[in-house]
Amino acid sequence: MYNESLQLMNELKKDKSSGDINYLLIVDIQNKINIIKNYDAISDYEYYLKKCKGYKNLELLIYFDYADYLLSIKSIDKAKQIAHRTYELCKNGSSPFGHLNSLVLLGRADPSQRLFAITEYDRVIDELFIKKRYQQNNFYKIQLETNQ
Repeated sequence: MYNESLQLMNELKKDKSSGDINYLLIVDIQNKINIIKNYDAISDYEYYLKKCKGYKNLELLIYFDYADYLLSIKSIDKAKQIAHRTYELCKNGSSPFGHLNSLVLLGRADPSQRLFAITEYDRVIDELFIKKRYQQNNFYKIQLETNQ
């Protein structure tokens, strides 16, 4: 399994037209190889973060994986830094679900920020429900006017 994973990763790295999906595959395979070898993957994550600058979605996915990895190896200080960076990137992003996931990560990585993460999570969920209700009300209004 290790040899097959290593061969696939090297083939993906050779592809010069690699986009987001190839990088995700490379990172995923690298994680599997690291688990097999019980290898310290911090330098690999740093390499992929530098490589994917400009690809915001991919960068966020790598930050999430990186923070999870740091928490699993008990590197709490570095995990806090990565969780705060991930939160800052997601806070102004277009995806509310990325924002919610970054709050969960922040709460896990930094115990002093748990209360903030929980209250902010609830605020974002409430905001999503308000938007959903507003859209439903508009739909029902249009439906009523159409029926009349």
